Amino acid sequence: SAGTSQAGNESRGEPARAAGFRLASEKQCNLIKVRADRAGVAESDLIRRFNLESLDTVPGASVDAILEYISKVAP
Repeated sequence: SAGTSQAGNESRGEPARAAGFRLASEKQCNLIKVRADRAGVAESDLIRRFNLESLDTVPGASVDAILEYISKVAP
């Protein structure tokens, strides 16, 4: 539900790094890569499933959902 309410606030305060939305930090992207690797989840699977360009340009709003997905499929 947070995704809908923050759309209007993006232009004030923090600069958006991409058009209209903020990207995850490098630390967050690396965390996703490490967790995916440990869980045996292919990066290409995450890219397809979450409509990403790459795991280096993850929308900040998607980080929690991606990590939750990885934890569910982890052995």
